[in-house]
Amino acid sequence: LSGPSGFVGQRVLDSILEGHAFREMHGQEPGELVLLSSKPGTLMGRLYGEYGAARMRTVRASRADYFSQHTEAEWLDHLGSLGVGGKDSVFVNLAGLAGGGVAGTAAERTQAKN
Repeated sequence: LSGPSGFVGQRVLDSILEGHAFREMHGQEPGELVLLSSKPGTLMGRLYGEYGAARMRTVRASRADYFSQHTEAEWLDHLGSLGVGGKDSVFVNLAGLAGGGVAGTAAERTQAKN
């Protein structure tokens, strides 16, 4: 969790992991967190180093291409392929929430260059 979304992302991750632990303490399934990253291996390596394997066992990561995946259908396909679709799934774009540095879709950025 770095860049413009780092601070927000870290706080969100902490809260979700606390929620997972709370649910487990009360005998419920903790749920699962899927992080989308352009470098999921690097991200997970850093997070495992910070949080440890026990806290990270409900977290996984998948590669996302933020420069080409912009339509709702593309995101639904990506999330569905990870098995996280449906009414109980929540998708949050932390970079967008934090006011990420790259504005607009790929088409909008191309248009702005021309």
